[in-house]
Parts: sequence; C-alpha cells; structure tokens
Amino acid sequence: MATPFEELRARFRPDDYQRYVDRLAATIGHRYTYSTTPLFLPRERLERMFATVRSVVRLLASPRYQQEASSEEWFLPGHPLRTRDFFGCVDFHLQGDEEKIIEVNFNPPGRFGLLELMERTLLEELAAPTLVRLNEGFEKAVVDAATEGDIGRRIAIAVNPTASSRELLPHYRYVESFFLRHGVEARVVFADAVQMDADGFPLWDGVRYDVVLNLLIARTWRDNPELFAPFTALYRRRPDLFFPSPFGARLGDKRLLAVLHRLGEDLGEEPLGLAAGDVENLRRASLPALRLTSCRDAGEVADRFGGLENLVLKPLDNYRGNGVVVQPTREELAAIFERSRDNYIAHAFFPAEPVPCLTPDGRVETHPFEVRVGFLNGDVRSVRGSSCINLDMTPAVVV
Repeated sequence: MATPFEELRARFRPDDYQRYVDRLAATIGHRYTYSTTPLFLPRERLERMFATVRSVVRLLASPRYQQEASSEEWFLPGHPLRTRDFFGCVDFHLQGDEEKIIEVNFNPPGRFGLLELMERTLLEELAAPTLVRLNEGFEKAVVDAATEGDIGRRIAIAVNPTASSRELLPHYRYVESFFLRHGVEARVVFADAVQMDADGFPLWDGVRYDVVLNLLIARTWRDNPELFAPFTALYRRRPDLFFPSPFGARLGDKRLLAVLHRLGEDLGEEPLGLAAGDVENLRRASLPALRLTSCRDAGEVADRFGGLENLVLKPLDNYRGNGVVVQPTREELAAIFERSRDNYIAHAFFPAEPVPCLTPDGRVETHPFEVRVGFLNGDVRSVRGSSCINLDMTPAVVV
C-alpha cells in the first residue's frame, strides 16, 4: 500500500506547485518560501503533542512558575496575564516515536497570519488529503481574541520599524486585511511612533486605538530603549490594552527548557502546582537542559551531557537560531562559558529525523522538519512545519 507521500509524489506536477506559490504571492503581495511537501502526521502523534502543549500552557499559567520566572530582573514590569494573552507556540523535533520540545515561544509565532491561507491554498492546489484542517478558522480566532468579541474596537497592529522587520511587512499587512475582512478596523503602525491621549489610550497619526496587537519582539524592544521609549511609556501606563501581554516573552524564554527538565526529575507532589498528568506529559517531551551558570566550568557542562556531540548551546533569547551552537567544539564552549554564561542554556542534542520531501521539479530529497504547534487563547489552535535546512514553511496534514 502506498504511503501518503508516495501518493502525493505520483500526482505531483511542478505547475501545481507554481500555482500554489503564485496564489500565495498574489494574496500577500510578497514571495515567502514554502515547501512543496506537507508534513504527514498521524492523528495519534498529533494528539500526544497537543496534550504536551496544553501541559506547557498550564505550566506557563502556574502562579508558582510565574513567581519563580519573575524573580530575575527584566526590562518591563510584569502584569497579570489573561487567557487571551496565551498566544504562542511549542516547537518539536520528531525522531522515531518520540517528540521532544526544542523551544517554547510565548509570543505570536512568526508568520502566524499565513497559517490558514497557506493550508487552504496547498490543499486546493496540490490536492493533499487530510482528516482535519488544523488551521481552519485561525484568522477569525485571532480577531476574536484581539477584540474580545467586540468588533467595534479599533486595533493597532504595532510592529518594529527597523530594517530587520522590513521583509515581514507584507505579512503584517495580510494580518491587517483579515481583521478588515471580519469587520474590524485595524491598521499596521510602527511601535515607536505612538503618542498618548489624556486617558492613556494610544494615538497614531492622531487616531485613537482601543487595542494594541503587539507584534514587537521583546528582545528588539529591550535592545532599543530610546527608540521605543514612547511604546514603553504606553505599556507602563496601560498594560491592559496590549494583546498579548509582552510579559509572556519573559516567561517563555530558554530558561523554561531547564524548568521542563527539572520537572521531569522532581519527585515531589504536584511540582509548581501541576497535576501528575501534566508532569508526565512534560517529562516525556523534555530534554536535559541546564543554565551554564549552574556549572563550575566548561568541562563540567560537557561532562553533564556525556560529551560535546550531545550538546547544543542556546541563548536565553534569540531569533531564528541566531547564536545557537550545535555540537560545539571545546573552544566554542569555553569561549561562550567565559563571555556569555549568564545568557546561555545547554540543551541536549536531539536532531529532527529526515523525511522525504519533493523539490519544486518533483525530485525526492530528505529534509528534517521542525513541527510548530501553536496555542491561542490558552489552547491548541494551529500546526505548521518548517524545514530545518532552508526554513521553508509548510502545513501539516493528518493521516
């Protein structure tokens, strides 16, 4: 019996793929990159990952975890989180019958606005069958979370004005378009250009907004304090207007990987307030991880992981793998330990298993894929994959 990938390959035509990417480009106004091949995921495997993500969300919501995570100084004040603030994703590598967490992002996932459009277009153009459309209705769910059901609220989609975000502007404009399509007045604005009225509501070009959909990455905000001083002043005065709360990014950085590992080792009852089932889910999916500051020297770090070949060094807060060192040399580990140990996590190396993937002209390659399971409004709401080789995005299909 043919596998789902073999069935896709048998009917694949390069023209179908070209129509797929052309339709996306025409709708978005920009050519982002997409894989030809969806991720084929069995329902049972997806349900295991969904259960793990729900347990991660319950950990992020735990008052005991939030108190622990907030004990270290941060550049913004904390603010009580609401259900709608739980908007982010958990990234997995799959290998054999295991699914391991490699990262948690407690902020809107990169290119989240393309998820439903990408899935719908691929299924139509490449005729890939799926038991469930995993991203169907996602755009409306984002609108509902931002407006809390009141479509009369005016939404400011606040983004980074610097050159590093220029390529993402078409994505942000597409997010704006689906708010407008659902009857909500929304506009992409640059975060640094905000002013405040007498009531502390934000103004851009003299227009008052009721909600700030905050797409500014926390590290960018932190690293440019003068540029974003007006935005910081707005948050300090009216944190209730921000969706999602930027404080989530503090709870979901790489420190969390060490907490997940520690939970897997704890024998105490309900660690950090979690039920036994959640602890078991996190134990199953977590990898060994520790802060470099917990070791006396670089040699101890290597020894704790059984050798450099079993080790990945990850900055506490980074973007698209910047600063990550996979299987470091002794010299690389020593240099990071000496200069940056306060800002690094050591994580066990668990590469994604390569799976068959078509090239645009129909040849077969293998790529390792990362699986990103998104949560919105506190529950699982989206799935996508991306190639670990070239970062090409793709939807997942359920088989």
